[in-house]
Amino acid sequence: MKKTTVAEIIDGMGLTKYTWKVVILVGLVILFDGFDNKIPSYTMTQISKDWGLSGVETGMISSWGGIGLLIGALVAGALADRIGRRKALALGCILYSSSTFFVGLAPNFTVFAIFRILTGFGIGFITPVGVTLISEYSPSKNRGFFVALALIWYVLGYTITGVVAMLTIDIIGWKNLYIIGGIAPIIYLCIAYRYLPESPRWLLSKGRGEEAVKILKDMEIAVKGVAGDYDAESIVIPAPPPEGKGYKALVTGKYRYIALNIWSLNLMSVLTVYGMQQWMPSLLVRQGFSVVKSYGFSTLLDAAGVIGVLCTGYLTDKIGRKKNSIMAYSTLAVFELLVGFTTGNVGLLLAAILIIGFTMNWAAGSIQPLYTESWPTEFRASGVGSTQAVGRIGSILAPILVGYLVQLNLGFQAILSSFAVPALIAVIIVAFFKLDPKGKSLEEIKDEVANINKKGASV
Repeated sequence: MKKTTVAEIIDGMGLTKYTWKVVILVGLVILFDGFDNKIPSYTMTQISKDWGLSGVETGMISSWGGIGLLIGALVAGALADRIGRRKALALGCILYSSSTFFVGLAPNFTVFAIFRILTGFGIGFITPVGVTLISEYSPSKNRGFFVALALIWYVLGYTITGVVAMLTIDIIGWKNLYIIGGIAPIIYLCIAYRYLPESPRWLLSKGRGEEAVKILKDMEIAVKGVAGDYDAESIVIPAPPPEGKGYKALVTGKYRYIALNIWSLNLMSVLTVYGMQQWMPSLLVRQGFSVVKSYGFSTLLDAAGVIGVLCTGYLTDKIGRKKNSIMAYSTLAVFELLVGFTTGNVGLLLAAILIIGFTMNWAAGSIQPLYTESWPTEFRASGVGSTQAVGRIGSILAPILVGYLVQLNLGFQAILSSFAVPALIAVIIVAFFKLDPKGKSLEEIKDEVANINKKGASV
């Protein structure tokens, strides 16, 4: 029987309805994840007023979730490599939705903080596990688009949060917004879990070849009406990496260079994006805009991000990961420096917010394929999880730093301009990174990484 690989089977089918099935099923989990993660941004003003919080304490409304996100991403990566992508994704959904529900019942800031940390823990599962599963189902030539597209669900969740908050928060209050965010994901998961397949690559890595073959043949039958002539024995599996599995493998030998670069890059990305996303509604209220208008502007910021993600998904497969990222972060830095000058004119401010929303998500989405593709199957989820965890340090620090700048009474322009610094650092990191996986199968990328030493030079 002819030897084959998972990449050859999936690439041979091309872009199919089965691919879209996985993307949509996972994507909706990410959408609810984004909804729950964004709620603090639209409730900061009300919570601060109700509980008499300082500027730093108000910033910590978002940062508590970041602490949980950091821990959750680390746990999720290792867990998904051990128990599978499907189970880990479902567990994360259960954790973040149930914790969000109890946030809505919190009687004080201390209880609020505890359940926001637990919410963040569950939210931290979703992106590393979700993008890993999507990448392992995507054809090589479209993988960058689909991995970047995972971010669009997150941004859609953000946008829906803004719309719901703008229409309902004065009617139902900020606590009920959290209760809604707790109930909706659980209802979805109860319906969707049975239809979500496990990753064939992960199954093969665990010696469960027959299950992997059944999924692959079901895909082929759904697409072409007939399955190929292969079995578990004829599918070639790349040799396990000598570094072993889990987080230890990320910081040994050749993967140390990859890890340090990608971790640093994601940290800068989160610093430049997250603080602006979380504080924008409150900063606009501080500028004298009404709550409804401020929420409307912030919702447009997220809505423009949908177009930014589509743009980055197209460009990452068209021109490559590195060129796309350099263009995106350079553009973002320029507009972060300029947006502060527009607050005197509502029309100019609206235009600036739309451009910032577009470029933020163009930039954030540009690196997602890179930090998903750079690891072998045996510890891909651990690699993505660790990258997310390092980035979450930025999600903890950014809102607090902005809160500190607010306490110093710095102006809108100065605060927004500060976000350009990490964006420029991201440009430098990408420019010197040695790997660009454009158009290559995950198996080919693994071989390329094997030829990069810890200093990043080809050997």
